[in-house]
Amino acid sequence: MIYCGFLLSESFFSRAYIKWYNEYVGKYEKPSDPYGSDMPYSSGEVIYNLRNSLLHQGTPNITPKDIKEERCKIDKFILTVSDICDSGISRVSYGKNFKIVERMLEVNILHLCNTIVKTAKEYYKNNKAKFDFFDYELRDVRHSFDDLFIS
Repeated sequence: MIYCGFLLSESFFSRAYIKWYNEYVGKYEKPSDPYGSDMPYSSGEVIYNLRNSLLHQGTPNITPKDIKEERCKIDKFILTVSDICDSGISRVSYGKNFKIVERMLEVNILHLCNTIVKTAKEYYKNNKAKFDFFDYELRDVRHSFDDLFIS
């Protein structure tokens, strides 16, 4: 996905990553019903924030101050590992006068990874010409390994 964002020709990597994710993945994660307008979702900003936390700090923290979209300024974040590939849960808690007191987002890591991989594969398949800067060969030899043993 890094290269998919890069291919959008944005001058800053973070904006390209967020734009690619929102365009190809995030729009399907965003609640579209009328009651979902306050609900947080796995937006490009949230996933980019998660990516940075995991890669650079080794923690799955989301930093709300780094997120511009108000509904995605998450107070509580839960990263779930499950055998079931559901998309997770989002919740908004309201206080007095319907003021939002907490936003919670639960992301299923299996769903997130599967969605990103599937989308990136499809993007690559439809845009192979844009990937001409790849200068390596990737071989999958897993299936040929079994041929080494006599049954």
